[in-house]
Amino acid sequence: MFQPYELGQEAFGEPLIPSEFKRTNLAALSAQEDHLWTLGSNPDLIIRSGDYASPESGKDASLHLGDYTEALFHLSDAYAIHPPAISFAHETDDKGKDTWFVAANRVEGASFQQGISDEHQAVAQEAYDSILEYYRSMIKRDGLYIADLSLRQLVYGKTAGNTQPAIYMVDVDPQDLFEINSENRQEELAFIALYLHQFGSLEKDVLKLNSNDRESNEKKIQKLLVDLYIARESM
Repeated sequence: MFQPYELGQEAFGEPLIPSEFKRTNLAALSAQEDHLWTLGSNPDLIIRSGDYASPESGKDASLHLGDYTEALFHLSDAYAIHPPAISFAHETDDKGKDTWFVAANRVEGASFQQGISDEHQAVAQEAYDSILEYYRSMIKRDGLYIADLSLRQLVYGKTAGNTQPAIYMVDVDPQDLFEINSENRQEELAFIALYLHQFGSLEKDVLKLNSNDRESNEKKIQKLLVDLYIARESM
């Protein structure tokens, strides 16, 4: 008997259902709600679907997702901002269209999206400084990078099997991956500088800082913007 195609059936063995998690509490993936899915057998697994081929590099989805994993590992190893446990799956529908899936396990903890409690201010400030250092490294480093890191994407919490809390980047979106090298560095640094202008205004509303600490953070961003400008002008 003919069975109509159902999204997720081939990749996960059961059809996907819309996720009820919101960015403020899901601690996994974030996107428009009609692009967030889960499984009836595992509602703590949050799934995002898409094409995920890279028009910028010309790489197909499987290679692009491999690059994204590499970028996540670098962010985790060098800056202590960790991804949740993620996996990738693929299926082809009855019309021959390919769909890729990124699935992430939920992280239990405090989301920075809704603001940061007093007890987590020091952790959030550490993450803030790590993000700035991550983008500063692009002045000299060649390689893959994630374009829109922010505190609002982070959760301080635990994943299954981990007893110690850590900082997790829960907005896992392979479309935010870019590459910087000697040929495009000037253009990419200009893009990063543009983002940092937005970053500063966004994060000051998340961190509950006194005037001195807020001024200190603003100076950090201004110093980085100057360094990015000098680097671009020297090329």
